[in-house]
Amino acid sequence: MLLLFLINHWAFFILVMILMILGGLFSFLLPRVPSIIFLVFFAAISFGYTRLFDAAYFTIPILLITCIFTAIPIVLVKYTLYLQQIGERLEASS
Repeated sequence: MLLLFLINHWAFFILVMILMILGGLFSFLLPRVPSIIFLVFFAAISFGYTRLFDAAYFTIPILLITCIFTAIPIVLVKYTLYLQQIGERLEASS
Protein backbone atom coordinates (compact mmCIF):
# COMPACT_ATOMS: atom_id res chain seq x y z
CA MET A 1 0.00 0.00 0.00
CA LEU A 2 2.76 2.42 0.89
CA LEU A 3 4.58 1.69 -2.34
CA LEU A 4 1.45 2.35 -4.39
CA PHE A 5 0.88 5.59 -2.51
CA LEU A 6 4.44 6.74 -3.18
CA ILE A 7 4.22 5.83 -6.86
CA ASN A 8 0.96 7.72 -7.28
CA HIS A 9 2.21 10.73 -5.32
CA TRP A 10 5.56 11.37 -6.99
CA ALA A 11 5.72 14.76 -5.27
CA PHE A 12 6.97 12.91 -2.18
CA PHE A 13 10.24 12.07 -3.94
CA ILE A 14 10.67 15.71 -4.92
CA LEU A 15 9.95 16.72 -1.33
CA VAL A 16 12.62 14.34 -0.04
CA MET A 17 15.17 15.60 -2.57
CA ILE A 18 14.48 19.23 -1.68
CA LEU A 19 14.70 18.47 2.04
CA MET A 20 18.01 16.65 1.51
CA ILE A 21 19.44 19.65 -0.31
CA LEU A 22 18.15 22.06 2.31
CA GLY A 23 19.42 19.86 5.14
CA GLY A 24 22.94 19.81 3.76
CA LEU A 25 22.86 23.53 2.98
CA PHE A 26 21.49 24.56 6.38
CA SER A 27 23.94 22.37 8.27
CA PHE A 28 26.82 23.86 6.27
CA LEU A 29 25.70 27.47 6.65
CA LEU A 30 24.64 27.13 10.30
CA PRO A 31 27.13 24.66 11.82
CA ARG A 32 26.41 25.67 15.44
CA VAL A 33 22.72 24.77 15.25
CA PRO A 34 22.05 21.22 16.53
CA SER A 35 21.11 18.70 13.87
CA ILE A 36 18.04 17.55 15.77
CA ILE A 37 16.42 20.94 15.18
CA PHE A 38 16.74 20.47 11.42
CA LEU A 39 15.34 16.95 11.64
CA VAL A 40 12.35 18.08 13.70
CA PHE A 41 11.70 20.92 11.25
CA PHE A 42 11.83 18.57 8.25
CA ALA A 43 9.65 16.02 10.05
CA ALA A 44 7.07 18.76 10.61
CA ILE A 45 7.16 19.55 6.89
CA SER A 46 6.63 15.89 5.99
CA PHE A 47 3.84 15.67 8.57
CA GLY A 48 2.18 18.59 6.80
CA TYR A 49 2.66 16.70 3.52
CA THR A 50 0.78 13.69 4.90
CA ARG A 51 -2.06 15.91 6.03
CA LEU A 52 -2.14 17.75 2.71
CA PHE A 53 -2.50 14.52 0.72
CA ASP A 54 -4.76 12.87 3.31
CA ALA A 55 -2.38 10.00 4.02
CA ALA A 56 -3.03 9.49 7.71
CA TYR A 57 -2.29 5.75 7.47
CA PHE A 58 1.20 6.41 6.13
CA THR A 59 2.25 9.16 8.54
CA ILE A 60 4.82 7.16 10.50
CA PRO A 61 6.55 5.51 7.49
CA ILE A 62 6.70 8.82 5.63
CA LEU A 63 8.14 10.56 8.69
CA LEU A 64 10.75 7.81 9.07
CA ILE A 65 11.71 7.93 5.40
CA THR A 66 12.02 11.70 5.47
CA CYS A 67 14.07 11.75 8.67
CA ILE A 68 16.44 9.05 7.46
CA PHE A 69 17.05 10.60 4.06
CA THR A 70 17.47 14.12 5.43
CA ALA A 71 19.84 12.91 8.12
CA ILE A 72 22.28 11.57 5.53
CA PRO A 73 23.47 14.94 4.13
CA ILE A 74 23.37 16.54 7.58
CA VAL A 75 25.66 13.86 9.01
CA LEU A 76 27.99 14.04 6.00
CA VAL A 77 28.33 17.83 6.30
CA LYS A 78 28.89 17.68 10.07
CA TYR A 79 31.51 14.95 9.60
CA THR A 80 33.27 16.99 6.89
CA LEU A 81 33.35 20.04 9.15
CA TYR A 82 34.72 17.87 11.97
CA LEU A 83 37.47 16.52 9.73
CA GLN A 84 38.32 20.08 8.70
CA GLN A 85 38.74 21.06 12.35
CA ILE A 86 40.96 18.03 12.98
CA GLY A 87 43.08 18.92 9.96
CA GLU A 88 43.47 22.50 11.15
CA ARG A 89 44.54 21.32 14.61
CA LEU A 90 47.08 18.91 13.15
CA GLU A 91 48.43 21.61 10.87
CA ALA A 92 48.75 24.05 13.75
CA SER A 93 50.55 21.53 15.95
CA SER A 94 53.16 20.68 13.33
